[in-house]
Amino acid sequence: MKKERRRLRRRGFSYYMRVFNHRTGKVVGHLSDISQEGFLLDCQEPILLNVEYQLRLELSPDLADKNLLVFTAHCKWCRLDPTDSVTYKAGFQIVNMSPDDRLIFNRMFERYGSDDHMKSSSDYLWK
Repeated sequence: MKKERRRLRRRGFSYYMRVFNHRTGKVVGHLSDISQEGFLLDCQEPILLNVEYQLRLELSPDLADKNLLVFTAHCKWCRLDPTDSVTYKAGFQIVNMSPDDRLIFNRMFERYGSDDHMKSSSDYLWK
């Protein structure tokens, strides 16, 4: 059994939210797991590792009085989903986010994060 290396509590993400490449406007994936320092995306294409991505989330009015959350994150790992051979799982660590946006991201964690998700203990963000 692999040793748990996650430092912060992680939650399944119960709200369908797409994550976009801010520069290209292309969908990178959708959130399936969230912690206060990073997140897990379900993606249709593999993600390059150790690349700094400028990402964007479109916000609902119940989260903030602005439409977008723009931040920088690194893809720490990416692999095929073991249960779906056409989907990839990609773990990201947030590198740069403004303090105001961090409050919104933490609100997302609290509001839409679920502790009762069914994830394998080996499926963690910092690999």
